[in-house]
Amino acid sequence: FRKLQKRRHKMLRWTSRTDYVSEFSIAIQATSDMRTLTKASTENTPKMTYVLEEVLKKENYFSQKLFILPEYYGLNLKDIPEDKSKHFTAIFRENINKYLFKGEDAVTVACLFEDFYPKKINLFIGFLQDAGFFTKQDALNYFKKYVDLVLNGYLDLYLLYGIDLEGHQQNTLAIFEKGQIKRFIARDLDGTRVFANTLKSQNDKLSNHLTEPFRDKIHVRNLLLHT
Repeated sequence: FRKLQKRRHKMLRWTSRTDYVSEFSIAIQATSDMRTLTKASTENTPKMTYVLEEVLKKENYFSQKLFILPEYYGLNLKDIPEDKSKHFTAIFRENINKYLFKGEDAVTVACLFEDFYPKKINLFIGFLQDAGFFTKQDALNYFKKYVDLVLNGYLDLYLLYGIDLEGHQQNTLAIFEKGQIKRFIARDLDGTRVFANTLKSQNDKLSNHLTEPFRDKIHVRNLLLHT
């Protein structure tokens, strides 16, 4: 399983032509948690997709810096106890290819710190060189743009709407073109947390779509800082 997981993380170019990518519960103890998918997740994720799409459209995707992979559908079994039903659930996420332009590549951020073969250098450095940057100042400017994209997307979304996307390296896709980083696409919306009061102050109707938004601002803020 670890070998398969590592190979998946190293995939750079997405070639699938299907409309949706499925996320299933696999019931494997891969980390400290059993990898399952709850019934609540399959029901809440499409609602969160709607809320995020409305917010991002209104904010012009924070100057075209932050997008999401919508998860419009969830599948679960009714009238079955949670301890059993959580092993027979699925979330259907739109294919990343629908959100890429010609010449763009989507890279899971966790991959950026892996070696890039055949050059045998850090992948992030490989993209930097492909963009024509070779000096120390070039590297600083390149990283500054990376940080600007992160902060002006994820942080603004939290400060204005109280939404934390759980934007860690596995859930974030960086979009590159000729070595230049252009924007981020967030996926796996199940981990999204919302501070209810902030969202309600912006749009009362949107907050009504969420089943159980968080009331503890510090909790949501700490989750954002952690990821």
